[in-house]
This record gives sequence, structure tokens and C-alpha cells, in this order.
Amino acid sequence: MHNGSRQTNTCIIQNNVLYSHPMITPDGYRLLTHYALSGTFIIELGDQLADWSETCQKRRADRLIEDEFNCTVLSVDIHGKNHSLPLDLNTELIKEWSFNADMVTDFGTLEHTDDIYQSLKNVHQFLVKGGISIHANPDESYTNHGNFYFTPEFWGAYCDLCGFELVSCETIPVYVPENPMHEIYAVVKHSGDKKYPSREEFEKECGGLYSKW
Repeated sequence: MHNGSRQTNTCIIQNNVLYSHPMITPDGYRLLTHYALSGTFIIELGDQLADWSETCQKRRADRLIEDEFNCTVLSVDIHGKNHSLPLDLNTELIKEWSFNADMVTDFGTLEHTDDIYQSLKNVHQFLVKGGISIHANPDESYTNHGNFYFTPEFWGAYCDLCGFELVSCETIPVYVPENPMHEIYAVVKHSGDKKYPSREEFEKECGGLYSKW
């Protein structure tokens, strides 16, 4: 960036002041190019900015994705700005918010919620059977970012519990070269016919694999 700025995955550091905002980085864009087929209906968690190239920096990601991939994108963000749908992921959603979306993207939103179980249950509700969710969230090295961090084992345990397919899971450095922090990128296929687990079942199998700061 210019004017004394540099970027991390989810924030802008300008003149040594930190401004937090969800962003889709080159690693997130790489996954979009693989899974966002023409005609895909995408639910975007968080009102995202694009940050995958010099030409798109700080522009709204939903419009760029729609134009580049010929997709329909609905942004869900509790603040309701920029035409996003003002839903609270921490609360159980009514059945009318079952969108039958093909994909949900979570590029740095889940860790900012207060209730991981309910937020993931809502992600599942948004999707058509067999739909894809893409997650990019901090591991333990990404100190004090958001409310939670995750281990790589979390997504495997979550998919086993729910009967989903863990398509891929990788730990990727935050792309500022001098920054030692990492994020976990997971792609989950919401397949299978198992009933969604209870909160008690979720905490028993997955509770030790993510943590509050």
C-alpha cells in the first residue's frame, strides 16, 4: 500500500494506527477462483473489503465477486451497512433465513462472534444440502485477534461430528512478510444426513479445539 500503510489479513495499519475491517486476501481469492462457479449464490459473513490485488484494494468485495465470477452475493453483517442483511450470528435464526445458498464465505468473521456453536449452526442453515463453507480464522499465533482462536484439529472434529466432508484445511501465514501470525483456511462440504449436533455434543467433541483469548 501507499502513504505509509501496510496490511494484515483483516486490518489496515496506517501511520501506526490499527483499523480493523474484514478483508478477502489473495489466499481467500485463490479459494474463490476454485469454488465460486458461474451462477453460484454466496452468503458473505461480514461486510468484506477486497484485498487480493493492487487494483481492488479497499473496494467492496461482494460487487467485485459478482462481476468477476458471475455470482450473486448477499452480505450478512450485524451493522447492516452497505446493503448487508443485519443478522446477528449469535442468535438462533428463524427458518425464513434458510437461503439455500451454494456457498458461505467466512473470511475472518467467525472469531469475532460471541457464540461459535450458534454461528456455525447458522452457517449450516444458510446452505443448500451439499453446499460449501470457506473459513479463514486465526490460530494461536494470531494473538488477541477477535474473541477466539482455532486449532487445525477443530475443523476435522467438527466435520466428523456433523457428518460433513472436510475438503481441505491448511495453515497459512498472514501475508505481511515480517508478521509471524497464521490463519487456518478450511473448506467444508455440508453433506450427509445427520441431524445437526446439540450444543452439548459440540462442546464435548470440539470445545477443547478452539478457545477464547
